[in-house]
Order: sequence, then structure tokens, then C-alpha cells
Amino acid sequence: VLIDTWGPEVYRRLLSPNDPHLPHRVLLMFNAGDLCGILASVMVVDKIGRKGSFFVGFGGQGLLYTVLAGVSICVSVGSPARWGFMVVLGSMATATRCFGWEAANMWIVEVFPTTVRATAVAVSSAIMRLAAVGTVMASAPAAQSASAPVCLLGVAAMLSTGLTVAQSLPRETANEPMGE
Repeated sequence: VLIDTWGPEVYRRLLSPNDPHLPHRVLLMFNAGDLCGILASVMVVDKIGRKGSFFVGFGGQGLLYTVLAGVSICVSVGSPARWGFMVVLGSMATATRCFGWEAANMWIVEVFPTTVRATAVAVSSAIMRLAAVGTVMASAPAAQSASAPVCLLGVAAMLSTGLTVAQSLPRETANEPMGE
């Protein structure tokens, strides 16, 4: 949610800090990466399971944001290589987002018995949406005042924490029959 909301501004500050407008075709590349991630996560989610999806969604995205922040710090602003690296890394990072969402939904379905599964999914969706609103409200001052690399490193730290928690969840249930 943070990247959905603040991402265009963060990427604009990364790619063209002196220009208030980011070309729409660049944002389209990030959206194309998101679409590719949706397709990929749907096709492989049953093979890699919940923990694999969390690993790609949290670990992969956190790593890509860390590398993206490093590139923005180490490569000069006017360099054409900077644009190329950032667009490719940013598109790859947006492609990994879906895996984390898929894994969260899978865990809910795996953990609750059939009799309350629909209620659990509905309540968790409501809680995730409320948490998203709260996160955006709480992050507004930091996202507006912090530099783009600091924003990315902050999100990467949150994703790393999420990965640690997700990997400590009970055993993987991929490819196992669901019992009550």
C-alpha cells in the first residue's frame, strides 16, 4: 500500500529529482511489471506454496528496493544507466508485490476450517484495508519529507521484518490435502 500510494512520487524523485513530472511511459512500465507479477504469482503459487510466495513477495521485493536505493545513491543523477537500472529494478520490484498478497490470502484459507473460512477471509480483508488506510495516513509525513532512498530502505526494512515473521509461521501446507 505504501508503494501504491507513494511509489509514483518516490520513483519520480529517484529518476528526475529536479523535474516535477515523471513520464507516463515510465509509470506504465511499473504497471506492466505489476501485471506480469500477477500472472506469474497465479501460475506458480501452488508450486511454491505460502512460504515461497512470502519469500518472493517480501524477500525479493525488499532486496530489489535495497538495490534500487543503492543505485540511486551510487550512480550520478544525469547518467542514462541510472534511468535504465531504476526502471528495470522498479518494474521487477512491482512484479514481486502480488506474491505477498497471495501468500497472506493463502494462509487465511489454510488456517481456518471450512465452516468459518468465508468469514475469516472477509474479516481479514476488512482488517487489511483498514490497516492500509492507517499506514498511508501514518506514513504521509515521512514519505513527503524523506529522500527517496530512505523511503525505499524503510519499506525494505518492513518487508524484511514481514519475511522473518512469515517464515516462522507453522509448517508449509502446499500440495497437501486440506483437512478440517
